[in-house]
Amino acid sequence: MITLAINTSSPKTAIALLKEHDGKFKLLDEASWKSKNDEAENLLPNIQKLLKKNKKTFADIKNLIVVKGPGSFTGLRIGVATANVIAYLNSSHLYCLTAFDCYWKMLGEKPKDMALLLYAGSGGVYVNGELVNLPDLKKYLSEKKIKEFFGNISKDQKKHVTHLKSKTLRKSFGKVLEKFELKDLEKAQIVEPMYIKGPGITPKKKCYI
Repeated sequence: MITLAINTSSPKTAIALLKEHDGKFKLLDEASWKSKNDEAENLLPNIQKLLKKNKKTFADIKNLIVVKGPGSFTGLRIGVATANVIAYLNSSHLYCLTAFDCYWKMLGEKPKDMALLLYAGSGGVYVNGELVNLPDLKKYLSEKKIKEFFGNISKDQKKHVTHLKSKTLRKSFGKVLEKFELKDLEKAQIVEPMYIKGPGITPKKKCYI
């Protein structure tokens, strides 16, 4: 079965086209680009280009995988909504996973002295999935006896972990998905996004005359 995968939870948006057989995935092709909060304009056209390049259409998509977060409101909203809509219109099987799942699968192991750090807004960091306030980060890592980290945090946040070794992982989104099996993924009717923080939208005030 042809599988489309979407990841808009990280600074680099990624899409992948895979072939699924007996619950295992084989990468056919993929594309990625730096996110500029313009997924609404770029995501669908790039999916169409990827399908056309591989002589496929939306009708060929039988499985759809989306990374549900955590991620920023703008990018994640578009990625998850696009996956939900394509799956619904196409009657495709819909699956989801988290960014934590992707990073740990990319690493391939879980050393006790290594931590996965992911951006959780300017004031916080996810440490192995747990939200830690930035001022408490160094102490928290010390208490957990962490010596090395990997993942994705901002330049300012990296200043708080200069005492740790940094491990860089270079596997692409599509190559990471090859390490998963269908049984590893969460099946869903509708995927709900995991936002880093709220969209910052406040309701309009009522005006009385």
